[in-house]
Amino acid sequence: MVTKTNNKKKFKSGQTSRESISVVKINPKLLEEVRKFIEKDQNQIRFANKKQFIDLAVYEFLNKLQEEEGKK
Repeated sequence: MVTKTNNKKKFKSGQTSRESISVVKINPKLLEEVRKFIEKDQNQIRFANKKQFIDLAVYEFLNKLQEEEGKK
């Protein structure tokens, strides 16, 4: 559900559209490595594009960090 407040869209989660959609610059060399990784046959089905790969990689990395913090 999206509502408008103060000329900003507000989502059910409480985030504004500016918070939920942002541009992040990624090191070009790292981006090239991601492209090469995705182009491998075994990875093409799992990762449709660079954004999806990066989203999933960051999500999994953050979950791993949270699990490690929980063990301390």
